Amino acid sequence: MFRPESKIEARKLLGLDINGKYVLFLGSKDDNRKNIKLLNKARDLHPDLYAVLCPFPIAHHKVPTFLNACDVLVVTSYNEGSPNVIKEAMACNCPIVSTDVGDVKEIIGNTSGCYVCSFKPKNLSDSIKLSLDFGKRTNGRNKVAHLEESQVAKRITDVYRRVVHGSGT
Repeated sequence: MFRPESKIEARKLLGLDINGKYVLFLGSKDDNRKNIKLLNKARDLHPDLYAVLCPFPIAHHKVPTFLNACDVLVVTSYNEGSPNVIKEAMACNCPIVSTDVGDVKEIIGNTSGCYVCSFKPKNLSDSIKLSLDFGKRTNGRNKVAHLEESQVAKRITDVYRRVVHGSGT
């Protein structure tokens, strides 16, 4: 379900300007932990640079369309474990800007067009601008291919085979 698709087609489906600049925030505006206030403060530094899409609540099957339509996903949470939305964005080759929460830094790694930022509005704003200036999709899907359902199932099956057949490690 999460794979790169045409940005133009995704924007047409959502009724968005094909030439617009869009930052996607997929958290609840009412959940203080998701910290939309940080994104709003960062946007105030460059009010004409991009529009913020915040389609929450959203049906899970529509998330890939939004990830493919936007220019960058922004996660500003104070606290996360291993956010699925980061892995979903990576699978769609969507540029990402996120605060340093959970395992985001490890998942993003050194993926071009993706940035881990502080909780300072200027740093977030600068990171969003860098990601927008990157101006293309990432190679994030390659970095999370090992998380694909079939790959995980194969690794689990291999573990069981080794245990049942006594091949040790």
